[in-house]
Amino acid sequence: MYFLAFWLIKLFRPVIEKSGADYTLVQLIVKCKITMDNRKPFSPNDTRKERNSSFWRQLITYLLFGGMFGMLIGSNPSISTSLFATFSFLMMVSTMSMISDFSTLLLDTRDNTIIIPRPVSERTFLLARIFHITTYILTISLSFSIIPLIVIFIKFNPFAGIVFFGEVLISTLIGIFITHIFYLSLMKYTSGERFKDIIAYFQTALTILFMGGYQLLPRYLSKVDFKGISSWWMMIIPSTWMARTTEVCATFHMTTFDVCAILLGFVVPVLGIWLVIKVLAPGYLRKLESLEQGELKEKDKKSRPRKFTIFSTLGSLVTRTPSENAAFQTIWKLIGRDRNFKQTIFAMMGSVFIMVFILVFQQSKSIEVLRNTSKYLFLIYAPFFFLFSLTANIRYSNNYKSAWIYVVAPISKPGEIISGTYKALIIKIFVPVFILCNSITLYFWGFGFIWQIISGFFLNIFAILLLMLIFKSHLPFSQESKATNSSSKFATSLLMFAISFGLGGFHFLLITYHINVLITLAFSTGICWAFFRILRMRNWNRIEVIG
Repeated sequence: MYFLAFWLIKLFRPVIEKSGADYTLVQLIVKCKITMDNRKPFSPNDTRKERNSSFWRQLITYLLFGGMFGMLIGSNPSISTSLFATFSFLMMVSTMSMISDFSTLLLDTRDNTIIIPRPVSERTFLLARIFHITTYILTISLSFSIIPLIVIFIKFNPFAGIVFFGEVLISTLIGIFITHIFYLSLMKYTSGERFKDIIAYFQTALTILFMGGYQLLPRYLSKVDFKGISSWWMMIIPSTWMARTTEVCATFHMTTFDVCAILLGFVVPVLGIWLVIKVLAPGYLRKLESLEQGELKEKDKKSRPRKFTIFSTLGSLVTRTPSENAAFQTIWKLIGRDRNFKQTIFAMMGSVFIMVFILVFQQSKSIEVLRNTSKYLFLIYAPFFFLFSLTANIRYSNNYKSAWIYVVAPISKPGEIISGTYKALIIKIFVPVFILCNSITLYFWGFGFIWQIISGFFLNIFAILLLMLIFKSHLPFSQESKATNSSSKFATSLLMFAISFGLGGFHFLLITYHINVLITLAFSTGICWAFFRILRMRNWNRIEVIG
């Protein structure tokens, strides 16, 4: 890692010195940051060995992805199309890695007390952070590009391979600089807390976008016959510049379109570097300091007492005991203020809508054909994925150590806390999503299905309460947020699919055998009421407080 970082810094030494930054200090800061990264674990429960192995597993995963794209380059007769797909995926990887894993490094305020009093300019500090982040992302990009590079060397010529390597570096830098320009522009023109909210929403939107693209783009591309990348509108996509530049070196054939692509591939990165260093770097340290001060002001603001609103009355109506009502109101407030939890909610919500779109509208040639199907059951029971994820994630928090309050408080029946929590989640989050999904049902299938929808709503609640009663319960925000292993994730996903499709199948049987929907509605409503009553009676033997 040190070798790659210092090689990258030496490669850009003229740019660093001409920008007014201190080349030696950039090297020292990057060396210090990488040394600290090698010493500290991701979380207190992780060892250095586990962290390194996790990073190596990530590199091996991208190496396998690179192998698939290498086979695409080797087998596809259209080199421009295969290279366009390769560079597009590479830029997506670098951008998503920057957003999901390394944006916190760019916005980290913990170094302020050390750096600000020292004679370190803002440009020096910003470039050091950029090179620190770029080292990790470039390592991922290189692991992805090894096999495509070998294929290009063998299939075409060594010169094309060298150019491909250079374009990998440029495409990675473009992805990083696009993200940096977005972040630094927001820092320049927005306040601290508003900036963090915008970043959270932006990250969620990109997650949903890539999730939807992963599901929908292959279905679209299967219907398109690509004969090359030559349309004028493709020139606005950076991947086109890299693909056409490499293709020119592989085939030694150049057109006007290729000349424009080559020029853009070299001019745009230079403009990006100039924009970051000359325009956005000034004021970087001051903005980081204001972010830290904004956090303190926000904490003071949140500590002020607020008057109860309409949800206070709502809590009194749906809860039965003071403890349950207190849990309802507390969770109602927290899930609206916790930025990390909101980000998780929005990502899950987007995945539900994408799933609904694919399951309901795929292979539906017309509205009349759609109305003659039972696909409205997908709209009724797809939100169960969202509800299941909500109840599974409500126990996690970065401030999980505050859960000691549950133990010292005079709570004889912790099940009342669980019950109040689930009621707040269902009313504030699940109900709006369920209504939004099933407004599609009412639009396409008509208001005659309203009782089916209401019955399905209570069957969703019945299923989640049954799971909560079977398994051991966890108090809200009482466990550390940490990654689970892949086998656990697979088992959870399998359980969600099984229950959701089981509910849909059960509902379909009720329709097939003409069971009166009002009977189902009365049964499911009564069972939900009984299950909530049982859940409120749960004692400490069935509760796990702190994980």
